Amino acid sequence: MRIALLAHTDAPWTPLYAAHFAAAGHIVTILSFCPDSLPNAAQLPATCTVTFVGDLPYNPAGNKTVFLRKIPRVRALLRQFRPDVVFAPYLLSNGLCAALAWRGPLVVTAVGSDVLQQAGTLRLPPLVRRALVTVVARRARWMVAVSEELAQACVQLGAKPGQVKVFPVGIDVQAFQPGPKSQPGQPLAVVCVRKHAPVYENHVLLQAIALLRQQHAQGRPAVPLTCTFAGSGPLLASFRQQVKALSLQDCVTVLGHVDHAEVASLLAAADVSVSCTSSDGTSAALLEGMASGALPVVTDITANQGWVVPGVNGLQFPVGDVVALAAALRQASQDFALRDRALHDNPPRVAAQADIAVNMGKVLEMLEDAWRRG
Repeated sequence: MRIALLAHTDAPWTPLYAAHFAAAGHIVTILSFCPDSLPNAAQLPATCTVTFVGDLPYNPAGNKTVFLRKIPRVRALLRQFRPDVVFAPYLLSNGLCAALAWRGPLVVTAVGSDVLQQAGTLRLPPLVRRALVTVVARRARWMVAVSEELAQACVQLGAKPGQVKVFPVGIDVQAFQPGPKSQPGQPLAVVCVRKHAPVYENHVLLQAIALLRQQHAQGRPAVPLTCTFAGSGPLLASFRQQVKALSLQDCVTVLGHVDHAEVASLLAAADVSVSCTSSDGTSAALLEGMASGALPVVTDITANQGWVVPGVNGLQFPVGDVVALAAALRQASQDFALRDRALHDNPPRVAAQADIAVNMGKVLEMLEDAWRRG
């Protein structure tokens, strides 16, 4: 097939889709609203091309009308490429542009902020959001939702129930494997690989660590730990200032952006993987941490509840609740039996349900079905 992929080159799934489609023998072109080069471009065949279609200077949090203004440009490029099918992750950006620029077979993906209202994202009136989702749903043959919560939201906003398939993008289960964990008497190794953006609320973890120190000063047992943040984002600079303001430099490391291989190494050595997000799809960060045998300590949002059972294979805390997160970290530092269950039970579950090779195959089946139906 000739597959046109409307996807940001800086999105983690874009190089994965491109590599998988190309490896299966398909001709792929990527139309991206982000000017960044594709991370693995040199490893892709010459039949896989990338074209920037957005605005410069690039501002990911800027004017979202770019997805409408660039419709003529996208339409012209699609006519030139002559795809058999178009695939567009992010329903209300790339998906909307594709639905309005292309009249042929279309498959779209809902991943989180494109359907759910999340902190720091474009706020649309409910009727407008419903109208836009309905437009995309009427044009798309299939819609992939990476969590059940997103699937329900898509249906509530205008998609047909039978049109929506639910499965995560998945992760490379061969790359994310458990490594040696800390032993009794050693500091708890905590890792957070969420971006520094409003929806992820990484400051809650900082405040929980500061609270644990305050509790120790008041006579409670200490919770020795190290915490590493790996991720970029618009709040990175201010986050580093918060670390200094809370005097946590001795136990908190803020790396900024790191490549995927380093993320795998960090999680392999982690005892605990934390996510403070207020909203999500099925997070690759959650799956990668679970595959690495790190105990997931995550917010009790719907997207996480399908993967994490408190006290069984992880811990949960209410969104924004610093005290509850501090208590969860204290429990994680002491409950070696829970950490052992996470280490032994979570990796095979992720391998069974979120192997990216399997789930990419599902996407290809949907693209082929859309193409056959015309």
